[in-house]
Amino acid sequence: MRVYVLILSVLLFVSVPLFAQHTITIDGDMLDWEGIARADTGMATEELGDMLTGPDFDLGAFYMTSDDSMLYFRITIDPAGSFTNAWTNYTNPPVYELYLDNDIADTSGLAWGWWTTAINYFIPFTEATNPTNPATLVPIIHYTGKWAASVWPDDFQDTTGWAQVAVNDGDNEVEITVPKSAIDLGTNIRPVIYSVGDWIWAQDDLLPNGQTTDPAWMIDYYTQEHRPVVYQHKGPQIVTPITIDGDMLDWDGVPPADVDEIAEDIGDMPTGPDFDIKDVYVTSDSDFVYVRIAIDPAGSFTGQWTKYENPPVFELWFDTFLGDTMGLGWGGFWIQAGDFKINLQDAYNPDSTTNELTIWHYIADYNGAFEDYDSVGIAYAAVNSSDNEIEVAVPRSVIVAGSDIRPFIYSVGNYAWDVEEYFPNDQTNEVGPSYVLNYNFITGSSVFLARSAPLGIEEQANQFLPEKFELQQNYPNPFNPSTTISFTLPATERVELVVTNVLGQKVKTLFSGVATPGVYQVSWDGTNEQGAVVSSGVYLYTLKTSKGQSTKKMLFLR
Repeated sequence: MRVYVLILSVLLFVSVPLFAQHTITIDGDMLDWEGIARADTGMATEELGDMLTGPDFDLGAFYMTSDDSMLYFRITIDPAGSFTNAWTNYTNPPVYELYLDNDIADTSGLAWGWWTTAINYFIPFTEATNPTNPATLVPIIHYTGKWAASVWPDDFQDTTGWAQVAVNDGDNEVEITVPKSAIDLGTNIRPVIYSVGDWIWAQDDLLPNGQTTDPAWMIDYYTQEHRPVVYQHKGPQIVTPITIDGDMLDWDGVPPADVDEIAEDIGDMPTGPDFDIKDVYVTSDSDFVYVRIAIDPAGSFTGQWTKYENPPVFELWFDTFLGDTMGLGWGGFWIQAGDFKINLQDAYNPDSTTNELTIWHYIADYNGAFEDYDSVGIAYAAVNSSDNEIEVAVPRSVIVAGSDIRPFIYSVGNYAWDVEEYFPNDQTNEVGPSYVLNYNFITGSSVFLARSAPLGIEEQANQFLPEKFELQQNYPNPFNPSTTISFTLPATERVELVVTNVLGQKVKTLFSGVATPGVYQVSWDGTNEQGAVVSSGVYLYTLKTSKGQSTKKMLFLR
């Protein structure tokens, strides 16, 4: 299917294959969820019948999916319970909450001590279940406190957007949609659901069901792959103590982490093998994360200093934040953000070798520059006798490592910035696909997709063509600050998409021109032709073609 995104008459191609996405209409009928499997599987599955306050608060199945702009959640309670009962059969109103974690570190976000994960966003959907006046929109609240346990509700002060909600006719399921733009979403999101009846806090229900136990289990949703993964978040550590002595004997049995899509190529460094990364290994114990880096055997670290006019650049980075807007961005040529870095060059500088290296914390970005860091601690390093491998020990407490850490490496010779070396090897691939190495302190290393490749024009043209002219209901609706209008064309047409008020007065022309067969998406940001934001209320949007026209309503909320 040929797919286009039109944003104020600018034509862009979508960047995620359509078959990997699911768009859900928040209407409570749950029909859109057909074919979407439960996200809480295995050890994360919630048990029924374990709520002493009754089935009305007993969390059941959990489903999650996404499309380009939205995350969708479906939450069920025990079929024997009902949301209405939760309001009518108890002295105090119910508590139903959806939490989203986008930070790998334990010390950012909410940490009340009884949850084993940090929480960054909070969506109270209780009012959606109120039988007297059910809400269709609920706030998305950002936890703003840092580096300390939260005291409710003082540190939840920042409302970042609105989630749309609907309860089913059976009164025991709710579906929620959350705009990705409202939650600073990077590569992953981790949901937690909380329920409690009559304010009996000692009898709350949590999903995943292992959140209060050790080991604990989490659901990690990969936004590019549109799939949830259940993994162990807390429990016995992988104990692999490494002595930083350069002999590399302690690494026996630790497999290379650079596998499959992220493996580095040997011989691709024009400045020479001294900067050509060969293999990378990662392991840990309770206190340290260890990284071992091997360069091309034909090269040497000493050669980086003696063969080139300018000193070498060889850096180890760690990403601990899942959002795109924290950490190092450098104008977009790195796919993942870097929150901590270690300059490795001093460990093998022939003039002043040291085994103690400064750990730098990225704190700000000045117009794409990279000069603002805090010194937060010391890493330990040693080079092997062949002068082509280095091992590094980094204290987990210093880099605020919670359940996971994401390492990447940057190397360049003679300041030849156009021929840098990266690990993973596609870190500079802005159009995708791009892969990330994720090291979990329980389960070890894994590789996942951080950015997907767009469908090419020819690929899209060879997909299914629409069979009829159709105008879809805008989404989200109601909306603020923007909404998306979709329509399909089975043949080349001159089309016009216009927004009017209820009096028929034109507010804005969103698109006017000839369009070829395909599926189109047009964004409206609530502004008129002069660029001013319109007032709250009902607006009409009309798609006109030679075959006729179609009109639908939408609600804008300021």
